[in-house]
Amino acid sequence: MAGVIHVSSTQIPVAFMSATKQSFRRASVIRCAANTPKKRYTIAVLPGDGVGNEVIPVAVDVLCLAGSLEGIDFSFEELPIGGVALDLVGVPLPKETLIRAKQSDALLLGAVGWPKWDNNPKHLKPITALLQLRAALQVFDEPSFFCEYPFDLRFQNPKKTNQSFLPEMAAALQTNIRTVKVPATFRAVSKQSLAPFRVRCAVASPGKKRYTITLLPGDGIGPEVVSIAKNVLQQAGSLEGVEFNFHEMPIGGAALDLVGVPLPEETISAAKESDAVLLGAIGGYKWDNNEKHLRPEKGLLQIRAALKVFANLRPATVLPQLVDASTLKREVAEGVDLMVVRELTGGIYFGEPRGIKTNENGEEVGFNTEVYAAHEIDRIARVAFETARKRRGKLCSVDKANVLEASILWRKRVTALASEYPDVELSHMYVDNAAMQLVRDPKQFDTIVTNNIFGDILSDEASMITGSIGMLPSASLSDSGPGLFEPIHGSAPDIAGQDKANPLATILSAAMLLKYGLGEEKAAKRIEDAVLVALNNGFRTGDIYSAGTKLVGCKEMGEEVLKSVDSQVPASV
Repeated sequence: MAGVIHVSSTQIPVAFMSATKQSFRRASVIRCAANTPKKRYTIAVLPGDGVGNEVIPVAVDVLCLAGSLEGIDFSFEELPIGGVALDLVGVPLPKETLIRAKQSDALLLGAVGWPKWDNNPKHLKPITALLQLRAALQVFDEPSFFCEYPFDLRFQNPKKTNQSFLPEMAAALQTNIRTVKVPATFRAVSKQSLAPFRVRCAVASPGKKRYTITLLPGDGIGPEVVSIAKNVLQQAGSLEGVEFNFHEMPIGGAALDLVGVPLPEETISAAKESDAVLLGAIGGYKWDNNEKHLRPEKGLLQIRAALKVFANLRPATVLPQLVDASTLKREVAEGVDLMVVRELTGGIYFGEPRGIKTNENGEEVGFNTEVYAAHEIDRIARVAFETARKRRGKLCSVDKANVLEASILWRKRVTALASEYPDVELSHMYVDNAAMQLVRDPKQFDTIVTNNIFGDILSDEASMITGSIGMLPSASLSDSGPGLFEPIHGSAPDIAGQDKANPLATILSAAMLLKYGLGEEKAAKRIEDAVLVALNNGFRTGDIYSAGTKLVGCKEMGEEVLKSVDSQVPASV
């Protein structure tokens, strides 16, 4: 791929008026990049009104191409001004637009005004925004970094306008670009607005499939491992014709420090509007003494509820390179490859009634309720059957039907659904036996489906068969809408920021995102294969290090996986 330049088609909406249907703080992102950009600049794009929305996309395309040929990488942030801002927030120049404009390296303005707003009071006319912006940027007494088309564009012929706009834009390229420093980590968001970072996809070309991914780095080692997984996603996607638009948003302790709650509304909105969500880790000693509703972990429960994810997929695979890291004997652990499908939103964790009361004898009594409706069992069972169908065609349903009425219904519903999946072999097992069999003969399992509390316990047990939780990904899926993908390890605050974290669980979570969230199985396989190659080459982080292998940090392990992704021929499924 050396020497080949890929430029993405612009993603500025045809009409910026569509912004009125979104949160104002969710500014659009337009991506363009050369393979090895030398310089990076942030451009504030203000399409404005009328034909401004037609000429700006053309100008952005030309900027992208011209920049890529000269080793320049642009990050474009689209912001409202003029009439569209009036309709959106009631003022022609929102404070957010002004702040973002001042933080950019240059501005590219389309046009402001339309007959619709001609009868507005003077302070509410679109043209007022233009005067206010010029004054705020002080373009009258210093070299300008503000570029606009010099005429009223409301009634121009779009074809002619597009052509005449280019010289103005070219002049801006020659005279108005300044140096910019891009924040290195998501931690910088605490000093900025809650609006998401603008993350560039490194390899892009017109006609690719495009997805929006919300990144939730969270706390501890989360930002380190998510950053690496994002890079791997980009690279694998680019090689399989997939382009990503990433939005980083705060959650957990990072959000508490930023806005005082563990899950801001803007994070929820961004997650819901995306195609998938990749989470790093949540929690840390710093917030351990917070009240329950202000603990970082509350953000995780809330995001699961907001996305309505109900099926948690937890693979446990003993890789050949790491079989000796398992606590089980080699002959027991070798070849283990199973998937636990856990129901995530029902059962005893959420059932009512629940609480702590004092009985008639004056003694405190704590109680919870294990409850499942038929539809809750049916939907998780279908996910499990479909998952088993994609694997080796064996499904074991785990319950406690010899004691619990909820489990009796569970077994009844799962058995009834089996007739719809004649290609899947169904078996049943009591949970106490399943816990024993997982350590006695884990290779007997392919796919396990179970309720919330049993799944919580069994999936953790299964994870330890592999030797390190730093290797294990997970996926949480809903009936519709984006899934939530995350490593099962915690935030590990004791090693955060020291380049000691194992990023492989998060990288493999990104592979699950591609496979189960987006249906991009070829790109997913690229990542899975790249992890195996990196391990085959002897690279190990501290948690999986053994004599005779090379100890590396989080960043270097990520770099080795990236090299392996890059060196592969197109993956086949």
